[in-house]
Amino acid sequence: MTSNTKSYPREEIVTDHIVVRKHFDSESIRPRLTVAKFGVDYNHDPEPLRAFDLFFLNEKIYAGCVPTYRRIYRCEGVSDFRGIYGPIDGLFLLEKGHFADNVRFAWWNPATKECSLIPRVEFELQERFQDCCRMVGIDLDRVNQDYKVVWLRTFWDEMTNDLYPKIFAALYSSKNDSWKYLEPNYSYECQLSVSQNCTYINGKYHWMTRSKEICNKDNVYSVRTFDFVTELFGEMTGPPIPGDHWATLMLRGGSLAAVFW
Repeated sequence: MTSNTKSYPREEIVTDHIVVRKHFDSESIRPRLTVAKFGVDYNHDPEPLRAFDLFFLNEKIYAGCVPTYRRIYRCEGVSDFRGIYGPIDGLFLLEKGHFADNVRFAWWNPATKECSLIPRVEFELQERFQDCCRMVGIDLDRVNQDYKVVWLRTFWDEMTNDLYPKIFAALYSSKNDSWKYLEPNYSYECQLSVSQNCTYINGKYHWMTRSKEICNKDNVYSVRTFDFVTELFGEMTGPPIPGDHWATLMLRGGSLAAVFW
């Protein structure tokens, strides 16, 4: 994801999920609480330095403790780093880019310290489009042993000064190393919200949407789902969040939790 990143064949990064999981869970690199940080040093010469760092936190976090941390990974020269998703059996998905047509994804295996770019997906976008909302979800299709990425985007149309009436959606398959387009079964007016961590439960990925409709002066929140095996969208009743808030989902104790502010 940087100017000096080596490209590896997909099969060298995404191997059998059992092997990947065992490697990730080994005693020397077992799962730990981590914090990912992207920052820019504007005092760096001759030009600002953009870097991504990954830190280990304490084994135990409790009320009143001051977390200590240890840096385990640093990557300098990063451009437009946007997000990190996972892990799924030890694999993470990295995202870079902030504009309509420059977003790229890559699989990152911290156990082997290798990164593999995913092919671009070509949506039919207009120059007048501005990024509005987005949602990224990842998981392993255990029936077909296939790591997949679902990506949804909406855009603001500067010509009409309104949302463009379409949800652009695509699904990536690591088995085929390719994208295919999807047609979500809900309105483009729903506000998409990226989950705070990998909200995958019972074979489905979950995320929050907020409708433009108003009921008793409250927004209408819904939980949307995507099944990585059947590749079908679904919907669940959302939490009773009062008033007008930004809201998203996260996993807590193995259950879905809603966060709003």
